[in-house]
Amino acid sequence: MHAFEHIVREAIHRKVSAIFAAGDLIDVRKPPSDVIEFIRNKMSWLEKNSIPFYYIQGQHEFATPPWFSAIHDWPIWLDGTSVEVNGIRVRGLDWTPADRLSEALAGIHNVDILVAHQVWEEFMGSIRGCEGSFSQVRAPVLFTGDYHSNQERDDFRGADGQKLTVISPGATNIRKIDEPAEHYFYTLDEAAKWTRHSIPGRQVLGYTITDEDGLDKLIGKLPDDIEKARRKSDKLVHADALRTPIIWVKYVENIDNAYGRLEACIGDNGHFFARPVRAEDEAITVERKKRKEVMSNGLVGCLELLVAPKKEKQDYQALHRLLTCADPKLELQVMKKERGL
Repeated sequence: MHAFEHIVREAIHRKVSAIFAAGDLIDVRKPPSDVIEFIRNKMSWLEKNSIPFYYIQGQHEFATPPWFSAIHDWPIWLDGTSVEVNGIRVRGLDWTPADRLSEALAGIHNVDILVAHQVWEEFMGSIRGCEGSFSQVRAPVLFTGDYHSNQERDDFRGADGQKLTVISPGATNIRKIDEPAEHYFYTLDEAAKWTRHSIPGRQVLGYTITDEDGLDKLIGKLPDDIEKARRKSDKLVHADALRTPIIWVKYVENIDNAYGRLEACIGDNGHFFARPVRAEDEAITVERKKRKEVMSNGLVGCLELLVAPKKEKQDYQALHRLLTCADPKLELQVMKKERGL
């Protein structure tokens, strides 16, 4: 709520021509009444200042009719339609299932910006199943929701071979403890220049403890760190609730009563997240360090993980030659001749 209000305040202060929101504005399909009241209030602010609010739906809030249009008459649902603001043509597309996305994207032409909310292969392909690819987009600019990380990229090509700029503003607040603490919104000026702006939020303090001495030192310095975080918050945020920092501590589980001691130290002065991890013996630590060193050498380094250089000397030498030669096909022919094959 604080992030949303901040963006609305900034829009009014900057006298923008319009706001475009890229989905998952509400994180649930049945929001509580205080959320409804909050949205009504902020939409009334925008109506009073004559700032249009265009939005699409994400998969988390998907409803018929959409919540924002059901709550207030001012928001404009942009799914499947286009609007022109200051000569820039913007098209919206609600979250669309993977089996229908290709057809939906293929039908979008002659727009300057596509506002969408999808799981894209280029952002999430290594993490989970995806719904679409940037190579299916026909607009020169894609402004996308869903991805919680802030990204601004111009190294992609779209469906027509055009240069594609992709902007993911990221989440406006921390949704999980392992997400970035910094959050942003974007403005687009009359010269078609995108500018990123910070959204002030709760301070996050993170620590890693490996032994008893480290825990003692942390407990000694935590009160000062918390006080500094609160003073910083006083300058940045308006909401009292956001002045309490998040504190996460990763520690080895064999430290005596680490959780209890940290909890007692932090008390009500921070939101405490603990991450105990299993202690590693020296052999595991040495092996992990060795693997990291070997893998840093690329494919040749990785070879040592599969074939022992001394025990399997002949195989190792042959594979090493293939990995380091300029032409593996030619090198294979040479090796066959050497072995009389």
